[in-house]
Amino acid sequence: DIGLSAIDKATNGFKPSTLNIVVGASGAGKSVILTNWAAEIYKRKYNVLFFSLEMPMTQVISRFISRELCIDYNRFYNGKLTEEEEIILNNKLPGILGKRSDEGILSNDDSFFIINTNFDSPDVSYVEEMVRKYNKMYGHVDVVFVDYLKNMKSKEIVKSGGSEWAHSGACAEGLRNLAANYGLTIFTAQQLNRSGLEKSRKTLSNSPENFEANQEDMSASQNAFHAADSVIAFAPDRENYRMYFKLTKGRDFRFEPFVVNYYPNFNRIIDPLIDDTPFMLSPIAGQLNADHQLPIAEDDSDFGDEF
Repeated sequence: DIGLSAIDKATNGFKPSTLNIVVGASGAGKSVILTNWAAEIYKRKYNVLFFSLEMPMTQVISRFISRELCIDYNRFYNGKLTEEEEIILNNKLPGILGKRSDEGILSNDDSFFIINTNFDSPDVSYVEEMVRKYNKMYGHVDVVFVDYLKNMKSKEIVKSGGSEWAHSGACAEGLRNLAANYGLTIFTAQQLNRSGLEKSRKTLSNSPENFEANQEDMSASQNAFHAADSVIAFAPDRENYRMYFKLTKGRDFRFEPFVVNYYPNFNRIIDPLIDDTPFMLSPIAGQLNADHQLPIAEDDSDFGDEF
């Protein structure tokens, strides 16, 4: 499960041997979504390998800490926390990081969360090499996150001189094969292409809840779209602290468009159906501004044991 009830109920947990792609506009929050989903899966005691291909390790860990403790990310990253946030950080930080966070390894008694950084546009073979390495060192990797697809390069496309989008398509196909060969659940992200961005800007400025994101709006749409088992599009409404999700492709599941709460300052996405954390974060609960919280409803769904 990833902590979003509409998706968790529809999928009954994302399955092994699948590739799942999140699609959104540039700067809309793809990394935030991947970080949130990775954190939720890790907390459910699965082993997570997170590839950051554009952010340094310290930034990824800072986002993770900001999300988990609900402290302002910018103030934390720049060393300007309030006194209240300092108290929260000092009291709770050791319990969420483990002893090897300086190496990019977060761990508890049951699972690990490894952050691997590579800014050299790696091929899928690099991802496979790291999966095999960590399988031997720490135990079986269950879930892989790649942030994000555009930052990968295919060795074959380099040889043939193909386009940037050809790289993304080939790498998506490679990740799908990797998932199948190692029994992995793989998540990655891709941005909208030019026409998709223009469409996104229009809908986001007028009515973000009605945003559109179809196959033709996705960069490297043909190969990446067909390689994926699911493609989930999203659009943020930062002014109203919300994020909208729509299913663009799902081989084995369906869900209706839905909205959740989104707090960019804390890198946190909150489903009000299953998480009322903002009301239990004293003394910083006021920062989340309950006026923007969507109504909390009871949820009686019975989720499965997959991711």
